[in-house]
Amino acid sequence: MSKKIKRQNILKLAKALETSALKKRDIGFNMAVVKYRGMHDFSGNRCGTVCCIAGWTQEIFGTDDAEGALGISSLQADQLFMPPRYCSNPEQYTLARSVAVLRNLAKTGDVAWEKFDRDGSVSKRKVAS
Repeated sequence: MSKKIKRQNILKLAKALETSALKKRDIGFNMAVVKYRGMHDFSGNRCGTVCCIAGWTQEIFGTDDAEGALGISSLQADQLFMPPRYCSNPEQYTLARSVAVLRNLAKTGDVAWEKFDRDGSVSKRKVAS
């Protein structure tokens, strides 16, 4: 049975990430960890605690079930929360790129990291089909 994507929740998360929600909570952004104190903050806010998309989903929606809060499948959750080389190369997974991926997910139902550059713009690189 497939899940129904909760587009409104995904868009709410994207908006929270790109606005002042991070500063208000004094939590930054880093795709390498769900939630951790003392990791590099890729949001630019220089916060002491950082979260990835899954951690921020838990923060925003007050749940431990990030997959359920967004209404995504296990496969989509793996693709969204654990993109390729996210631990060894976390600087590739910027806040801007993550927001673009979330907005694309809400629109298309696809998790497509490869479609976006670090600044969140549509990538000009050819994507293998």
